[in-house]
Amino acid sequence: MTEQTFSFNETQYFRRWWVWLLIAALNVPFVYGIISQVYMDVPFGNHPMSDGGLIAAYFFILLITVMLLTARLETRIDADGVHLRYPPFIRHEKHFTWTETAKAELVAYHPIADYGGFGIRGTRRNRAYNVAGRHGLRLTLRNGRCILIGTQQPEMLEQAVQRHFTPFASRFSK
Repeated sequence: MTEQTFSFNETQYFRRWWVWLLIAALNVPFVYGIISQVYMDVPFGNHPMSDGGLIAAYFFILLITVMLLTARLETRIDADGVHLRYPPFIRHEKHFTWTETAKAELVAYHPIADYGGFGIRGTRRNRAYNVAGRHGLRLTLRNGRCILIGTQQPEMLEQAVQRHFTPFASRFSK
């Protein structure tokens, strides 16, 4: 690839064991309750909901399940800058240009200690977009905002940024 066409593309999904455990913990009791109460006519719990209420509550849980299963972090780096989407939460692409970037550094970080977990975390001035792992690209913008974008491919991301952003910081600083 030439320097003009080189880019980095990565799509990360929530496919960790704890996500599947969370999905099961949310869904299994409601499915059991619906089967028990609606189909077998055995009340579910000490103070059972109405059949309609139980089904409506499960649709809410099902919505959360679908969001967890379809959530993904899409990152693209090219000559224009860094582009990201986080469907279904961020459907339109966010774009951070190289001209608005004061500093770019590949960092090792602790998602829970530094940002309180995975997903879209932090404040408007210090925001993290991550799915899993402990490596990311931290952009410090000229307006003072810091953006951290998690990656599972730190070496490839590093190569892409080095090609497009001259003052790229050393590997895994922090």
